[in-house]
Amino acid sequence: MNKGRKNIEHSLTIPTSGNRSLFWLIYCRSLKRILMKSEYLFQKNDLILDTHNIVEKVVRDIAISFGWLDAEGKNKKLFQKKAAYLLKEYEDSVYLRSYKPNVMFSIACATWDFSTEITFGDAVGVLSLLKESIAISKTLKNDQMGLYSVLGLKLISAKNFIIEVQKTITAIEKRIGSFDDVSAKNSKEVILSDRIYDLKLFLVNI
Repeated sequence: MNKGRKNIEHSLTIPTSGNRSLFWLIYCRSLKRILMKSEYLFQKNDLILDTHNIVEKVVRDIAISFGWLDAEGKNKKLFQKKAAYLLKEYEDSVYLRSYKPNVMFSIACATWDFSTEITFGDAVGVLSLLKESIAISKTLKNDQMGLYSVLGLKLISAKNFIIEVQKTITAIEKRIGSFDDVSAKNSKEVILSDRIYDLKLFLVNI
């Protein structure tokens, strides 16, 4: 049973296709519902926002179906433990040099977008991953290597990848302050949801 469970969770993270199935299952369902709910989505030149908290609802439904949350969504520690395990499994399974910046970005996105609550410590971790993805991209820039875009759908230049990641960092810092400001906070303090609930990182570069 334990081996079967581990194989299932591994396939959710790194299926034979090489893509991250659970990651895209959540994002595709979420984006579809956001598009259906947001009547004036493309009439503004701003970020697409999850004003109806759709991503959290999708994550909750999927987590309940896998037994990572109870029907009331109360056992958050189990869900966070499972999420951390899957992210580590994914990171350890992908070694392509040109893929690494995208991996760091994806882990940052999943940590921010899929969490039921975010502490200042979590935010520092997310910003650190984003900054690390930029640092790695700069080392590849000199080699003129193509990188997987932040959404992982195409190859782009390191320069354009850095622009996309920086846009994401800016979106976060506008809500909660600079990296230094956030680092100075109590790492266990939960960030008020009304400051960040509608900001989903996977929407920033759409």
